[in-house]
Amino acid sequence: MSVWPSSVTLMSPMNKITDLPTASKLLSDFLHRKSRVLVLTGAGISKDSGIPDYRGKHGSYKKGHRPMTIQEFKSSTYMRKRYWTRGFFGYKNLNEAKPNAGHRELARLANRWGSGTLGVDVDASAAGGSGELQSSWLRVITQNVDGLHQRAGSPEVLELHGSLHRIVCGSCGHEAPYSREEMQQVLFDLNQAKKEREVVVLPSAASSCPSSASSSSDESNSDYLFPSTLQLKDVQAENFFPVNADGDAEVEDEDIITRFRLPACQACGKDFLRPDVVYFGDKVPGSRWDTVSNWTKHADGLITMGTSLAVGSAWRVMRQCVENGVREIVVVNEGPVRVDEERDLGQLKQVVKEDESGTETKRPPAVEKLWVHRLEVGCSEVLVEMNRTT
Repeated sequence: MSVWPSSVTLMSPMNKITDLPTASKLLSDFLHRKSRVLVLTGAGISKDSGIPDYRGKHGSYKKGHRPMTIQEFKSSTYMRKRYWTRGFFGYKNLNEAKPNAGHRELARLANRWGSGTLGVDVDASAAGGSGELQSSWLRVITQNVDGLHQRAGSPEVLELHGSLHRIVCGSCGHEAPYSREEMQQVLFDLNQAKKEREVVVLPSAASSCPSSASSSSDESNSDYLFPSTLQLKDVQAENFFPVNADGDAEVEDEDIITRFRLPACQACGKDFLRPDVVYFGDKVPGSRWDTVSNWTKHADGLITMGTSLAVGSAWRVMRQCVENGVREIVVVNEGPVRVDEERDLGQLKQVVKEDESGTETKRPPAVEKLWVHRLEVGCSEVLVEMNRTT
């Protein structure tokens, strides 16, 4: 594939705006200039919901956390036990998370946009459409797997990395007949002793949990994590372990991990059940990229919120927007962002182009300007401030 120098000129220097009123006015002015806006969100927008992020000032990576890769998950039953043990004890943090002001403000904007109270109607033929009038819209592409944008009421959300709330088989692709929340009960039932004399191995931190005293050891019986007198709600009422991003609890006790029982797929019988998410080292399904391609072809503005753009899929979304004609981008993030580096911004001045035969195609000579506005403020704060002052 040939990479041609683009006729896009980057407007520089790119000043960082840290003043909240100034940032909110810039964002408001940007939105009123646009008709079809894409908002790309990352873990930073869910931080105020109590879900840790990866690369923020206090993110998981700062503490040495390394998420499991898809290759590790597939490698052995032990690694899958490790994944689900940590997921079981960390799920409470995710399940109790609620949409924050940032999610709600984005949903409010998206619904106002769709109702025609913001923006203007545009001729879809000008954006490669069918020629029919296409209403203005604001759509969300999220890297997050927590489902909080949908719960807040955003009408059009593409979950680029999937959803933690769906369970599928990593071997045959069968979708489990229960949700991630229901999976908690499935896992608990498999790991609960059915008789008082069965051996129970609990986390050392579980001493405060009701009925947590271990039974006398009997090697003729299998070891279980939870006594017969305990209920799932008792376990989920406690915070046994610190929790990292995406509900990954810091369970390192080999005794707990090796004894953890896994359910089998009802279709193929293998222990490959997993949340329907894109693991690190995995690929985003092609059908989602088809949606990204369609949306970016019709967008005239991009906002990134709470993402460092360090993950390749996020950078690809931004690249596609620029390649498809977006010439103004607002980047909102409190921490460092990939576009803070001039060399990375320079990559946005290149456009990949080739025809079906692989022959290089010529680009029009017109020079266009690419504006990137860098707002170093909180996602929720700037959205709330914008709503308050407009």
